[in-house]
This record gives sequence, structure tokens and C-alpha cells, in this order.
Amino acid sequence: MRSLTIIKKDGKLATSEADILQGIWGMIAPRGNGEYRLLLEKNTKRRTVDQNRLLWLWLTCIGEETGNTPQELHDIYCAKFLAKTAQFREETVWVVPGTSGLNTAEFGAFLDRIQAHAQTELGITLPGPDDATFSDFSTFYSRRI
Repeated sequence: MRSLTIIKKDGKLATSEADILQGIWGMIAPRGNGEYRLLLEKNTKRRTVDQNRLLWLWLTCIGEETGNTPQELHDIYCAKFLAKTAQFREETVWVVPGTSGLNTAEFGAFLDRIQAHAQTELGITLPGPDDATFSDFSTFYSRRI
């Protein structure tokens, strides 16, 4: 399936109308006669390497406090914050996805929930990259991953 990227900035189209029409025509022209449907969705990016690195730093820190391995904590937090139900024939089942399919916004929300849980339920402060203590935290826990 071909796609067309259209950019909107400051409430206005940054992609020209001519380019949009040309792109749509380029997708439709080679196809046979018929009725077609265009689907418009916001372009999102998969989680970043920095987000993933931050997750494993945090899980390493929490693990040292709780005695769990980072992988156990990953699975626990996925079950706690990402699990959902799905219908399989006549049965409703729990599905626990991993984090690899999350986009940057979803992964950010996942990190926020872990950070809040660690603070409120475990009494563990997890600094973010913008915090003054993050450099020392990162250096300390990077050696333990």
C-alpha cells in the first residue's frame, strides 16, 4: 500500500494542494476502475532508542530495590499498564503486549505510569533526562544493565 505524507503546520497545510492531488492521482491512476477509499491517519514514530534505554535504566533501579530482575519488572509493568481484553471465538482473553509496537506517545505514557507507580507505591524517585540528577543516575545504572 502506498502512502502520501501531508504536513500541517501552524494550522495550515505545508504541503501544497497540487502535491497532494498529484500524490493521490499517482496512487489511483495505475489501478483499475472501481470505488476507492482513502484513509487519513496521523503519522507516528515508533518508540525511540532513548526511551527504551530510559526504561531499562529505570527497571534496573527498581529491580535493585525490589529484588526483581529488569525483565520481570518489564513483564509486570506491561501486564499492569498495557494489558487489554480481546475476543477469541466465544472466550474473552487477556492480551499482554510488549513495548516494541508502541509509538513515541504511547511509550511516553507508559514511562510516565512507571515513574508515578515507582514514586507513589515504592517510594523510588526515577529521574527523567531533564532532571539535574539524571547524568549521575544514568552513569550509575548503565553499569548494571
